[in-house]
Amino acid sequence: EAVRQFERAVNLDGSFAPAYYNLGEAFYRSGNRREAGKAQEKLKTLNPVLAAQLENVFKGADSNKPKNK
Repeated sequence: EAVRQFERAVNLDGSFAPAYYNLGEAFYRSGNRREAGKAQEKLKTLNPVLAAQLENVFKGADSNKPKNK
């Protein structure tokens, strides 16, 4: 549901950086890394600082995953 809402937001205003941030995070947390990366790339053009923050979210989410032994 979150992904659909944020997709709607970016379709309404393609220059609204927070929507791309939230879309990227929603895709990432749902396991869709490819689409998360696309949202982040668009975000880099709109707001590089926010894109860097999203990268930190990605890294933080990955560091919380259980490690295989």
